[in-house]
Amino acid sequence: MRDLYAGCRAFLLPGEEDFGISTVEALASGKPVIALGSGGALETVPEFGGVLYGEASEPGLDAALADFEALEARIHPHDLQAWAAQFSEAHFQEKMRRILEPSAAVPAGPSQ
Repeated sequence: MRDLYAGCRAFLLPGEEDFGISTVEALASGKPVIALGSGGALETVPEFGGVLYGEASEPGLDAALADFEALEARIHPHDLQAWAAQFSEAHFQEKMRRILEPSAAVPAGPSQ
């Protein structure tokens, strides 16, 4: 997969994906995303990370590709990688630790 991402200009997701792991992988590889603006892409693709389009149609995709052509030179791979880092396993574990540790330190109330 790394070789595929390395050799592409952008990742194209013309359908809906629940979370958007493929979009996160592309962004982590420093590649912009062209995706249907629904599902997980809405949460995983930042405004500076490519193009989200609203209509799942040939004209909608054509317009998104034209928008990407105009935007491509302003996309910075390092920014995409930094954005994708928030979805890393280490980041997830740290967020869960912060959620769980304070609750573990709360003393139990009196028994009745």
